[in-house]
Amino acid sequence: MRGSCTFKSNQNTNDSRRGTLLLSGENYTHAELYTGIERIVRIKTELLRFSVVGVTSGNNFEKAVYSIKFGINFFNTFTNKWDY
Repeated sequence: MRGSCTFKSNQNTNDSRRGTLLLSGENYTHAELYTGIERIVRIKTELLRFSVVGVTSGNNFEKAVYSIKFGINFFNTFTNKWDY
């Protein structure tokens, strides 16, 4: 859960984002999109967030590239934020 400091064990969240870069003087367009699922797990006193994300990016010079990425993130209890 983004922006919240209250967590439940074994909580699933969905995440989708996109980004676009347009350089009109260079005639260059780049776009990125990712969507995935995250699961927050408590192991003893630590909170961990595991994620599986489908990613694509493309521009007007190359074809779109598709890939799957896996991630592990730790919760920083000092700052009350995820490390990444």
